[in-house]
Amino acid sequence: MADIDLNKLIAQRADARGDDGKSTSFIFGEPPQEWTFRDPLMLDDDEKDDLNDLKFDVDIAAWYMGDDQFDKFVEAGGNSSIFFLAFREHMKREQATDQNGNPTRPNRSSRRMASKKSKQR
Repeated sequence: MADIDLNKLIAQRADARGDDGKSTSFIFGEPPQEWTFRDPLMLDDDEKDDLNDLKFDVDIAAWYMGDDQFDKFVEAGGNSSIFFLAFREHMKREQATDQNGNPTRPNRSSRRMASKKSKQR
């Protein structure tokens, strides 16, 4: 039996998002608006090839959000730097949780206990 069921994992992501599981969102602006972008963890090989051809942050942000949405985002006061704040936060959160949503890094209490144990040795 396989250790990882990717079909189940992808279905869970889609269920949690209420879409195909290939995008994520963030809130920005006044009044606050929800913006979406392609989840970099769910890109297919053709999308990665398209992305690889882009050189400038503005073009990359527009690619992830889609040109029309990125234009509206800019009109609302956004820019590529603000987009990349959301992008980096998404990646940080994805790397910091396992498939059940549990932190992959030990919490502060766990780190303190580990520190005490190593000092006792």
